[in-house]
Amino acid sequence: MTDSNKTIFSIAFSMAFGFLAIPAQAIDINGDYKSDDDLLTLRIIALDAKEGNTINAAAQITTSNGNGCAGDVSGVGKVVGNVLKFNSYTTFASKCTLTIKFNKDGSVGNISEKSCLDWHGAQCGFDGRVSK
Repeated sequence: MTDSNKTIFSIAFSMAFGFLAIPAQAIDINGDYKSDDDLLTLRIIALDAKEGNTINAAAQITTSNGNGCAGDVSGVGKVVGNVLKFNSYTTFASKCTLTIKFNKDGSVGNISEKSCLDWHGAQCGFDGRVSK
């Protein structure tokens, strides 16, 4: 992720917490998540509330295996029910798509990736379980 993208993401993250209104039926997915081994992290900002249980959200995932393999990806997507799906802001040879399925209260998410090898090394990935 470029410094410019990190700055934009940080500004959006800071601004979102002051102006956020989430409908009662939507799960609370705002915040920072991490895997039990601290090698996978996820940051989510709900950007606006929509009718029913659909929310636009910005997300950033980072991974590291502790042995030199690391990567990150950011994007904006939609939360429908308890599932967030987003694509990478940028594309390399392919577009990275991430899907995160949350439990009922939004405290635990299971991440799956599609076509994301360009965003991390071969020895690590974005698939995994994260919690607040």
